[in-house]
Amino acid sequence: MSKESARIHSKILTESQIKEQQEIDKIITEELGINDEVSRISYYLTKAVVDNPDDKQLYRIVLNGETWGVVVNISNVEKNSDIQPEERDYIGITIFHNRIIQITAYRVNGKIKPNKFREVAAHEILHVFNITTSKKDGFIRSERNFNIYKKAVEEIKKGTNDLNKYIGYVIYLSNKFEANAFENGLYSFLMSCDLMYFGDEKKAMTESMFYKRLAILIKANKAIKDNKEEATRIIETIYGKTFKWLEKLSEKSLKNCRRQIGRAIVKFREDYDWTHGGKILSLPV
Repeated sequence: MSKESARIHSKILTESQIKEQQEIDKIITEELGINDEVSRISYYLTKAVVDNPDDKQLYRIVLNGETWGVVVNISNVEKNSDIQPEERDYIGITIFHNRIIQITAYRVNGKIKPNKFREVAAHEILHVFNITTSKKDGFIRSERNFNIYKKAVEEIKKGTNDLNKYIGYVIYLSNKFEANAFENGLYSFLMSCDLMYFGDEKKAMTESMFYKRLAILIKANKAIKDNKEEATRIIETIYGKTFKWLEKLSEKSLKNCRRQIGRAIVKFREDYDWTHGGKILSLPV
């Protein structure tokens, strides 16, 4: 290292310089869609969970000066076929008022699936990062929009038919904070995959939560167009919106999700060590 490089490396930043760098980091995150701090924390959290044999685990993470608990509950199966296809994704939920992230996972023959765990961890941790950064109680400022979002989540969980669920997913994924969380999750999922050749990530991503949601949006887009009368009834009765609003939102959600999946793959390709000398070397430590 040259003397000049050493001076730069050891330079102590002023408070104003630190603040300016934080503003620049925000712009970088918005452009790339991937948050490095979230990636770093989800990586080390995943490593800790993989190495821990306990079925019930508790961790603490710190984001923007706030401490949050991560509760992990793990069940055990002998083989993949013991898990139903619709239950193969790990599940995460963030309880904001208690500052708790809950993750439900499973081991197959004694082993955690690190890519699936890191995907859901990054998704939930990004929600926490955004909340602690904004210092607000929620992501949606309008009460009406929050009620629409809440109703969409309810319809996804217990919708009376596929069209109800499809419309719920369209609204759910139209929220930027949810799509961004899935994008960060996809990046973390891919970074935890053991890939050999450039291009393998396209096959691997089909097992991610985000890609599965994209597949749902594709079906939703078609179903809404093919069932205009019923879709109109649902959107007017349940959400108080028009079919035109839904149709436009469906196209926008589909376009944005495709874009965000593309961004996650681009960043993954830049960061992944295809030589397998250490896949996470690009992460800040």
